[in-house]
Amino acid sequence: MEANDESRLAPAISADGRFVAFSSHASNLVSGDTNTCVGSTTIPGSCEDVFVHDLATSTTTRVSVDSAGQQADGFSESPSLSANGRYVAFDSVATNLVPGDNNTCGGYSPSCRDVFVHDSVTGSTERVSVSTNGGEANAESFSPVISGDGRFVAFVSRASNLVAGDDNNTYDIFVHDRESGITERVSMDSAGNESNGSSTDEPAISADGRYVVFESYASNLVLGDTNVCYSIPSCSDVFIHDRVTGATARLSVDSAGVQADNASGEPAISPDGRFVGFSSSATNLVSGDSNGTQDVFIHDRITNATERVSVDSAGQQGDGDSFDPALSANGRYVAFWSTASNLVPDDTPSCAPFISCSDTFVRDRLTATTVRVSIDSAGNQANCGTPNPPLCAFGAAISATGGEVAFNSLADNLVQGDTNNYCDTDADGIYDDNCRDIFVHALSDTDGDGEWDVFDPCPLVADCDADGWSDGSEITIGTDPLDACADTATANDEAIDKMPADLNDDRRVNTTDRVLVMRAMSAYKRGLYDRRFDLNTDGRIDRIDRDIVDLYITATGGLPCA
Repeated sequence: MEANDESRLAPAISADGRFVAFSSHASNLVSGDTNTCVGSTTIPGSCEDVFVHDLATSTTTRVSVDSAGQQADGFSESPSLSANGRYVAFDSVATNLVPGDNNTCGGYSPSCRDVFVHDSVTGSTERVSVSTNGGEANAESFSPVISGDGRFVAFVSRASNLVAGDDNNTYDIFVHDRESGITERVSMDSAGNESNGSSTDEPAISADGRYVVFESYASNLVLGDTNVCYSIPSCSDVFIHDRVTGATARLSVDSAGVQADNASGEPAISPDGRFVGFSSSATNLVSGDSNGTQDVFIHDRITNATERVSVDSAGQQGDGDSFDPALSANGRYVAFWSTASNLVPDDTPSCAPFISCSDTFVRDRLTATTVRVSIDSAGNQANCGTPNPPLCAFGAAISATGGEVAFNSLADNLVQGDTNNYCDTDADGIYDDNCRDIFVHALSDTDGDGEWDVFDPCPLVADCDADGWSDGSEITIGTDPLDACADTATANDEAIDKMPADLNDDRRVNTTDRVLVMRAMSAYKRGLYDRRFDLNTDGRIDRIDRDIVDLYITATGGLPCA
């Protein structure tokens, strides 16, 4: 049964792509949904709740409930899922999800917005926007993100009583440890000094909870933060805080460490903490940025390289703004949404007077390919057009493998039977427009080579160049799956005449290459990293890289590439 009201915000997805969390005003997704809320933006009285849909069983569960399953007496939104989908963090103004929720913030709600975590296995709900001793916040808390294991929850709060010494009278980023009960503030400099500016955007957290990335207007979190945006004393920048070492660094910089000349925000992080995505209006983070729009970037914390990913498959920049990156587990795939009309061919829907309707895209950083995923199963684009607003599809979330992308859209042609025309998306006061819904686009791997078809040059052949190595293995190592003798993933030239793992360029892989990788392993243990020897591109030089060399020695017998 389709929803009888809109699901208007961005979804979240579990690592395996099975579970999708979202908020919705609909009252017919589960039985007994009768709660009403003030300030509803769609059908008057319809309360926004948080739900989780299981794609494997096609079941939907409401999780913004108390530990006894009773529904909330206020709206709930902004879900975040643990890796296995068991734990769901969300914020809510409800007063009845946990005992003793008595904090008030004034304004449109009788209760402060707090952050909660619901355990989908036990059914328990707990409030995590509390101090270490369990005291409730004296101001609102929102925009939670939960670590992969469900232990740590990062969130934004204006409260001044969650930690001692919070005197800056602004929004900060906090992390609550659900196991120890400790709450700490992470929007601090490396010496533990509090920020002199607001940190308000949704943070992101690594799988183990060690690294937290966030947006902040503060100018004192790192040395040399002197960029100014418009009339604001300091540009918003993207920072990372290491909860183990206490160090804070700025990541919205170019590959040489030069600060951005405009605002940056909307951070995302890969589970291992290596890659950080963000959006920025800066023009100096990469060369050739002349489109005058907001773009999406990825910063590699190992190589310090910053690259722009909101480009087409030829590397041409977008003609519209791009937002909200989400990263696959290895950082290879980046999902984002954009109003650009030139990132893929045949992007023609009109949302006049806007240049283009927004769509959701995925960029493969390894093959430098950009595809649109806010399409139907036959590849047809979403039918958002006048008089709809430009937000046709937005709010991308991506699974660990990059094979599933969840997004929000008001299109009614992405799946059959989308007829819920009960919303006022064009703001004309009449509830007769198609409601925003949550969709999941799943990629396919026809030949089973580990490469999604849309990024695979030979989607029906697992070994395009017939060199005995699967396309997926070659792309992982960094060689061309179309060329049995090419040395890079972008080269397609038989004259290069070199095999993967040929570390000394002698056209063969033998014991000499094994010695070289062993030396590189020793150097890596001393803190020296040479990416030439990182054959599986995981940021480390270890036994896996040595084993790759050994595989080539066995497969080729040390003979040169033919």
